[in-house]
Amino acid sequence: MKVNLTKKIIYVVIALLLTGFVILFVCYSYKNNLSLYEKINLSKNINILIVGDSIGGGQGSEKYFWGDLFKGYLTKTYGVNVKLHNVSIGATTTFCGYTILKLL
Repeated sequence: MKVNLTKKIIYVVIALLLTGFVILFVCYSYKNNLSLYEKINLSKNINILIVGDSIGGGQGSEKYFWGDLFKGYLTKTYGVNVKLHNVSIGATTTFCGYTILKLL
């Protein structure tokens, strides 16, 4: 009788530990999946991914790149740290860039 009670207690403790780990994992995942607005409000780092064609790559303007202007606007207006990642490919379409991104 004592062995069965010990096994039940062990199973309950294991179940509680697993439940606790699942709750921590969900909380951690939610904490790291904030929207842009939530990140700005919390002064978190912001990553921007540009997937596009030649316009997305900044061709057509020797002086200004719209991605840098947007990054500067967010930094100046909201005081957040912005990291810009541009995987645009000239002479293609945005869908082509999206397809290549999915393959990588």
